[in-house]
Amino acid sequence: MAFLSAGYDSLAYLLLKNGHTVYLGNNRGGSVDDHLRENSLSSFNWNFTVTDMALDIVAMAQYIDSPLALMGHSQGTAQILHLLHNNWLDKDTFKRLILLAPALYGGEILEKSIFFKLLHTLNCNGKIFTFFFGRSAFMPILMVLHRWTKSLPGYTTASYMVFHALFHWNDRLWNASCKRVHFQASPVYTSVRCIKWWLDEFKCNCSFIDERVPFPAEMPPIFAVTGGKDTIVNNRLFMNRMQREGVLLENIHRDEYSHLDVLWSRDLLDVVGTRLLAFLEE
Repeated sequence: MAFLSAGYDSLAYLLLKNGHTVYLGNNRGGSVDDHLRENSLSSFNWNFTVTDMALDIVAMAQYIDSPLALMGHSQGTAQILHLLHNNWLDKDTFKRLILLAPALYGGEILEKSIFFKLLHTLNCNGKIFTFFFGRSAFMPILMVLHRWTKSLPGYTTASYMVFHALFHWNDRLWNASCKRVHFQASPVYTSVRCIKWWLDEFKCNCSFIDERVPFPAEMPPIFAVTGGKDTIVNNRLFMNRMQREGVLLENIHRDEYSHLDVLWSRDLLDVVGTRLLAFLEE
């Protein structure tokens, strides 16, 4: 949904308009109420982390004609980078990789935000974390509230205020007419174990992928879009590592972009469009 919510200004529409077939995937982000064997509260359904989710990409690609260009944003890029580092992306299937706000190194907000400090404090004691959040879905009440309130007039404003307070994002670069749509598919389901994985592995100025083990020598070319105001990820450390390891990478960096602007900025197609299309056609 996030790749389409900007409408005619979205990257998905740009690619479709220029002759590309676009497949959208949101792995493990939906309800499991219709599971054939397990109920929605079963810990079996929620026993996954980002590294498990990464394998979904390989599985989904089996149902799509190759070669493919694979695009991800934030958590999606973490899955792609995990596959890449373990050499699990078939080079004949995945010819191009597009990373929007690549999540390899944690940003400064992970240390400065009261919200993240609280989560880290609770995570220091596994029993306390489990007491507050359980072993299945992470705060499923949010998805219930979303289902009941998303059509109400104040839902967009309330959602934006929460995101702004937690992550210090703003909507100055977004198309105002699309703002209501942006939050229609947020938040989504995730597992408590996945949240614990992020808290344990994704820390400020640290990589969740071992720096002592380089990326494979032969990889698909990468196109990255980064923002100077993105405090969730550290783009500088990401770029330094890619250059240090000789990864073939094209980067568009905008000082005024934050974490979601690489998806929703109203000037995104002007900034990224031409170079992205050229990258895919090489």
